[in-house]
Amino acid sequence: MDRSLLEDYARLTARMALGPVHMGACALDAVRCDSTCLTPDEQAALALVDTAGGVLLVVGPTGSDRGLRVVREPAAFTEAFGGGAIDTVVVADGPSALAAAALGRAVADAVEKPVAALVRGLGMAELATAEMGGSVAFGFADEMLRLTRAMLGAAAPLLGAEDEPLPSETLADLLQADPTGIRLLVGHGRGAFVIAEALRHMNGRRRRLTVVSLGAQAPLPEEVEAYQLIGDLDAVGWLNACSEQGRRVVPLAGHHLNRWLPGALPVTALLREILGQRLNVGTGAGTPRAAPEAAAQAEAPEQEQGAPTPPAG
Repeated sequence: MDRSLLEDYARLTARMALGPVHMGACALDAVRCDSTCLTPDEQAALALVDTAGGVLLVVGPTGSDRGLRVVREPAAFTEAFGGGAIDTVVVADGPSALAAAALGRAVADAVEKPVAALVRGLGMAELATAEMGGSVAFGFADEMLRLTRAMLGAAAPLLGAEDEPLPSETLADLLQADPTGIRLLVGHGRGAFVIAEALRHMNGRRRRLTVVSLGAQAPLPEEVEAYQLIGDLDAVGWLNACSEQGRRVVPLAGHHLNRWLPGALPVTALLREILGQRLNVGTGAGTPRAAPEAAAQAEAPEQEQGAPTPPAG
C-alpha cells in the first residue's frame, strides 16, 4: 500500500480516537470559561473546528455584527488582518476552540473591537503532555510538548505528531509576520506561559507590547508592559507563580473565568480598569493608562453588581 495512504489512514484513526477526549476537554472548558457569552450558533460552529491546533479565531464583541470567524493558517490571518486591523491576540488556558473563543469574547468586550484567539489544540503530543502534568505545571509544558512530539514522531511517525504546531511557535511566527500591528497579548493560565515562551524569541520587538496574564505569573521579558492578575484563591495560579513582575492580586477570585460560578476572575472588568474604559487599543495599547488600584482590589465578578439572570434551560 502507498505510504501516503497509510499516513492518511493513521492520522484519521488518531483523530477519531481523540474525538471523545476532545469532547471531554470542551465540557471542562465550558465549566471553567464563560461560554454563555457565545451564541448557540457560534458554539455549534466551534464544535467543527479541527482539534490539531494552530487555528486562529477572529472574535468580535458581544452583539457585534463581526461575530466569529475561523482562520486556518497564521499566514492567512496576517494577510487579512495584519497592519493593525486586529492588534490583540489572546491565548486561553484550555486547548479547545470554545475556551479560546470565550476568552476572546471577554477581551473583545473590554477593548470594544475584534480580537484574535489562538486555539492551542488537542493533538496526540498535547494529550501526552497533559497526562505528564502539563495541564498543571505550565512552566514545563512547552518543553514537555517538544519532547513528547519528538518521541511520538520517532515511535509512531505515521501519526504525524511531529507536524503538530507548538502554540508558542505559532504565536512567535504571528508576531514576526506582523511586526507593527499586534500590540496587546492576553493569556489565561497556560496561555500566559505560551506568550512568555513566544516572547523569548522576539528580541527587539518587545517594547511596544503590553501583556496581561490571568491566573498565572509567567516569566515575561522586562521590556514588555506587564500586568499579571491572579486571584488569592487561585491554587493553580500560585503553583505557577514564576515571577512577581506586574503582579496584582484579586481578592476572592480563583482560577476559572465562569461568571456564573463563585470565585470567577472578572476578565472584562479587570481589563477595562487596566487599559482604561473605551480605550482604543489600536492607538494606545503600547502605552496604556496607569491602572488604578481598584484593578487589583475588585472584590467580586461583575454579576455581583446586578447579576444578569442565567439563560433558561
